[in-house]
Amino acid sequence: MAREESTVAELFRNREPVRTEGYITDVFTDEAIRFVEEVHAGQPFLLYFATNAPHDPFQVPREYLDRYADLPAKAAPNRDNGNPRKLSDYEQARYVYAMMTNLDDNLRRLAERLRELGEWENTVVVFLSDNGPAGFRFNAGLRDKKGTVCSYETAS
Repeated sequence: MAREESTVAELFRNREPVRTEGYITDVFTDEAIRFVEEVHAGQPFLLYFATNAPHDPFQVPREYLDRYADLPAKAAPNRDNGNPRKLSDYEQARYVYAMMTNLDDNLRRLAERLRELGEWENTVVVFLSDNGPAGFRFNAGLRDKKGTVCSYETAS
């Protein structure tokens, strides 16, 4: 895992602690697949599948981070104000893009399993995300970042 930190976590399933190991988005996806296979096989179900990616802490398996090793520095301006403990916006962008690629792969795994189980044609998928980046990285041409409040009438 990039930014080496523990990959062991205690999560809860039906209010009971469960020890997990691995990248958390992979763990969530494994559990979602288990739920579909074991708990609701052949029955109508609702699966609310919420991950924390992309979000800090900026951790992701190295194989995903390495895919963005050549990300141009101009893709994310450095506005870290020289804080040595904070990732630069460029580094944050690498982690966020890597996390999104991992999330894409995990959504693909879940969709493929639903197809294998014959559930895909009867499944509605609604994909939502939060309200944008907290740092200065790609924001689809929007004016600023999360936490910024401005009046659209007076903003330049």
